[in-house]
Amino acid sequence: MATPPTYVATRLVLPREAGGSASAWIVPLDATHVSAFETEWVPELRDMEQHDVGWDWRGELARSADVSEFELYALVAAPSISAAIVSRLCNRPPSRQRLHAMCSLRRGRVSELAAGSLVMYLELLAAAPWNRVERKPKRELLCGRAMMVHVIQRSIAAGFEGRVGLHSLEDPHTHAAYRRYGMTECGRDPEVCGDDGQPELYFEFSIDDAMRFLTRTT
Repeated sequence: MATPPTYVATRLVLPREAGGSASAWIVPLDATHVSAFETEWVPELRDMEQHDVGWDWRGELARSADVSEFELYALVAAPSISAAIVSRLCNRPPSRQRLHAMCSLRRGRVSELAAGSLVMYLELLAAAPWNRVERKPKRELLCGRAMMVHVIQRSIAAGFEGRVGLHSLEDPHTHAAYRRYGMTECGRDPEVCGDDGQPELYFEFSIDDAMRFLTRTT
């Protein structure tokens, strides 16, 4: 299994639900992002009764330092217009950042669709409270597709040709999103169960479907 080149940062332009767009960056996740999750996200997630309020991102970060197959990323944007302008002019992530999404990836899960092949496995994916479907039509940034594009690109960099796999929590909005993306629903996996004890649905991108998603989205 190939080790992909060291990732630095990618600049994006993402739509705002209320209109217009904003510059954003995908960067390696670090302790400052975990602290933002704990101090800024968790109180709102608790009020919204969201399933991921207890996710251990600090533990994920520690594990990624010990296990080379793990990759963690944060989607961030500048917290002000002036900071965004400086970031854009300097072509680098803003020094002060507002955290909009995070993901945890693991290289090398066995594919369900292609015998003998491996996928980039999406362990965790979370959007900030202010970007979730519950906040429609006032979400700050529409970042779900951008994060999936990033996951596919990391799959390609790792030599998996765009294959991506994930287990989905029992949420109809999430299931519908993965189906819209073009992922194949491979059935419930008895080895991975949710908090209710029920096996979770496993979804996977084939190479062709991943390329079609990239073509539609980028």
